[in-house]
Amino acid sequence: MLGEWRNRRDGTRWLWSPITLSARLSSTSIDTYLTARLSDLDPDGERRSLPFGYQRAVVRKIDEARSTLTVVVHERGTIEPLTPGEPVTLVLSLTVSANLFREGHRLLLELGSRTDLIGATFAEGFVYFDLDVPPYPARNTLHAGEDSYLEICVRPS
Repeated sequence: MLGEWRNRRDGTRWLWSPITLSARLSSTSIDTYLTARLSDLDPDGERRSLPFGYQRAVVRKIDEARSTLTVVVHERGTIEPLTPGEPVTLVLSLTVSANLFREGHRLLLELGSRTDLIGATFAEGFVYFDLDVPPYPARNTLHAGEDSYLEICVRPS
């Protein structure tokens, strides 16, 4: 997904944390992961990796007492298996980041089910750890609508 906007007279715009992703999805399995990565895509197509995040679907229940305005915390002890084909909403925080988008740059959001599908390289300044993904195949579907959105902070001009 690509986003394009302008803010100041010089065409630049600041983005910074917190960044929250909410995604309505369904799966053919009882568990899956949702991984997300944001990038700054320049006019020549060069990508600069920004924040990332991931969330296991069966531990999607939000711990309201420990969550804050800047981070979503999940109840790791509460397991809620998916019902195949039934949509649920996953909400997750992406890692802390700040970036100045220059004129002509775009925001790229990549979604996947494993970090190795969308992870950045060590050369890009990131270290991703392999996730212990479920040992069975699953096909995930992202559902568009009011429960699927990316919430970012943008500095006013």
